[in-house]
Amino acid sequence: MKKIERKLRKLIASLQKHEPDVVITEQPSQNLFVANGGLDCGVSPEELRHFCAEHAAGTFDIYVRIHKPYSFVHFDSIQDAITLFEQFQDR
Repeated sequence: MKKIERKLRKLIASLQKHEPDVVITEQPSQNLFVANGGLDCGVSPEELRHFCAEHAAGTFDIYVRIHKPYSFVHFDSIQDAITLFEQFQDR
């Protein structure tokens, strides 16, 4: 458990450094941060879009940062974001 917490703290610190305008919260929102889901990790926007479409019923937009190992997904509803978050946790 400590290893996961340490990785999470490292990811949050990196995100705050590179995306200072992003608000990080534990409360569910319409936006998901997808760690290791960016171009630098070999994940294409098409792959991410396919996964999201497969596991979420609503509409969404994907925001890929060039030269970053992460992406963001914005959903029209918080419930769709929660559903996809739960699916990502298993991957």
